[in-house]
Amino acid sequence: AIAANRSGISRNELIKALGAASGGSLNKRLEELEASDLIKRYVPLGKKIKDHYYRIIDEYIYFYLKWIRPLKERGVEGG
Repeated sequence: AIAANRSGISRNELIKALGAASGGSLNKRLEELEASDLIKRYVPLGKKIKDHYYRIIDEYIYFYLKWIRPLKERGVEGG
């Protein structure tokens, strides 16, 4: 869900897209992704400090999710 929105996705949009509960396990996963420098949490200009957005900052992960994984799912092999 985060990769589908290159410019970022709000926490509420992320919860809605995942059908997840807003709580401990989601917070833990987001913190783990941040700690491993795969995503970044930020507050867009003009938003309140509690309005967190998330975006992928690892370019290879974004490339993989956007281009390689869809080809693998369709059964297209490179070579």
